[in-house]
Amino acid sequence: MSVLRVIGWLLLLSGIAALGFDAYMGFTHGADALSSLGTLWQQFLPDSFAFTRTLIRDRLWPSAWNEAIEPVLFFPAWIVLGLPGVLLLVVTGFRRKKPRRIFG
Repeated sequence: MSVLRVIGWLLLLSGIAALGFDAYMGFTHGADALSSLGTLWQQFLPDSFAFTRTLIRDRLWPSAWNEAIEPVLFFPAWIVLGLPGVLLLVVTGFRRKKPRRIFG
C-alpha cells in the first residue's frame, strides 16, 4: 500500500470521525451547527493550535496565516479532512490488487 493511500484512508477516517462527532453533539446537545476545523483543533489539541499559530503568524509568514490558513479553519472539519482523503483514494485507486496465485 502506498503512502498516499495510507494518508488518504487516514484523512477519510478523520473526516468520518468529525462527522460522527457533529452527529453526536447534535443528538445529545441539540446543536445544529457543524463544528469547524479550527474549533475542533482548539478543543482537542489546544497547545498544538497555539504553537502552530504562533509559529506561522509571528515567526514564519504572517500573511500565510491570515490569508490562507485561517479561512480554511472556518470550514466544517469533515469537509476539510474527508474531501482530500477521498481525492487521494480516487487518484491512487480504491481496489486492492488481486493476490498472486502460488499454485496453478
